[in-house]
Amino acid sequence: MTITLDGLSDFTLAAAEAVAWRGSQVRLAERALATMRTAREQFETLIENPELVIYGVTSGYGQQA
Repeated sequence: MTITLDGLSDFTLAAAEAVAWRGSQVRLAERALATMRTAREQFETLIENPELVIYGVTSGYGQQA
């Protein structure tokens, strides 16, 4: 069985159980892939701001923040 993930509503406990315990395959639909591409582009644009500090992305701990 293949679980197709198209949007947030497809991330269910039943789908997780099918993948984790019954060995179902996962397929990412084009809409989901497009959403991920857009989110990545938006995030990369966000972190280009040198004034922005996001722990673990643009900074380290303590004095490296």
